[in-house]
Amino acid sequence: MSSFKIRVNKDDLDLVRKILTEERLRLIQVIKERNPKSIYELARILNRNRSSVMRDLKHLRSIGLIEFDDSGKRNRKKPIVRYEEINIVISL
Repeated sequence: MSSFKIRVNKDDLDLVRKILTEERLRLIQVIKERNPKSIYELARILNRNRSSVMRDLKHLRSIGLIEFDDSGKRNRKKPIVRYEEINIVISL
């Protein structure tokens, strides 16, 4: 099982809350479960504005949680999550 590890110290817990909001965790879960073929399809499934979804995806990609496959039809960006779990390690 592959996992994504986030390491923080106890003073950075607010940062983790900002990164992994409820909406972003839902977005990751929908990608894993529904395997949308494009960002447009993902936004439609989530019933969210495409630009808001894209903003969240870019943020999650910047930390390595999301990848894009743009080799498909018309260079659509397909969001991909390769992890089965997210581990948060808090240094005390």
